[in-house]
Amino acid sequence: MSDPQPDIPVSSAVTEILMRILSVSEDDVKPESRLADDLDADSLDLAEIAAALAARGFLVDKSDVKARASTVAELVALVGSPSEPT
Repeated sequence: MSDPQPDIPVSSAVTEILMRILSVSEDDVKPESRLADDLDADSLDLAEIAAALAARGFLVDKSDVKARASTVAELVALVGSPSEPT
């Protein structure tokens, strides 16, 4: 696991990771964008997204991402900043 990067906002990290994993442009990644319907993310993509966020030091529960994140905004809300107390 890499060192946490508290200076990078969760939304920026989520955007970067979604662009890389889902091969979408930054313009496609909007708060209201639906992960499955608009960005074509499947359950394996969601697991990879959660793992990529965790590898960057963000606090994320893979099962929460799969069960509760249907939009980019919901995904951002589920991800805890590494600087937040647990």
